Amino acid sequence: MRFKVLFNQKMGDLQNIHNEDIQKWIYTLIAHTNPALSKTIHDKGYTINKQFKPIKPFVFSRIYQTKYGPALKISTPVPEIIFALSKSLASKPELYNKSKDTVLKVASIDVRQFRNTVKFFTLSPVILKTGVNYTALSNRNKIYETIKFNLIKKYQAIYGKEIKNLVLGINLEENLKFAKQTFKGYQIQGIIGEITLYGDEELVRVAYECGLGAKNACGFGCIESAKRD
Repeated sequence: MRFKVLFNQKMGDLQNIHNEDIQKWIYTLIAHTNPALSKTIHDKGYTINKQFKPIKPFVFSRIYQTKYGPALKISTPVPEIIFALSKSLASKPELYNKSKDTVLKVASIDVRQFRNTVKFFTLSPVILKTGVNYTALSNRNKIYETIKFNLIKKYQAIYGKEIKNLVLGINLEENLKFAKQTFKGYQIQGIIGEITLYGDEELVRVAYECGLGAKNACGFGCIESAKRD
């Protein structure tokens, strides 16, 4: 499920709200309803089957401007997280940066279900790494392998089973490019642009609700349907 959160900007500059501020806020929202779940996801990750490696099963976009004001998108496939976020966001909490000189207050929430589609654009850079090395943009086959392998790991943690008869096609548009973004003082490199995913609907859903690539719970790899705002 995806939450589109609209804010009223009470004070400050949106540029002062960083990914780590949003990540902390999301953990706080979950903890407000379910402290144990928030701590488990933060410390260990989530998996429905201990046979599979835990993941941090949420992703969020950067804050962006709309005609109605600043907005943020948060996605997760986990029912307990959906319930916690729904309950906490209903109280219209504030989001602020570390120094509290920029404050946003939740104005409204729009909840959106996954709708099977093929064409997406990135709301935040998709991190593609093999070990400590970034995958070269020119190496399209390696990019496809990295995205697919990462999605399989997320699928296993969410659904608790091996995926059978894997069918997933990936096409990267020619306008794809590298972008750098800072997280906790470190520069992280990812790709932005249009991406086409087709094949197994459950895998495409995982990409939409958990994100593509690595560091999704840090605000990377959030994608949106090309038909949505």
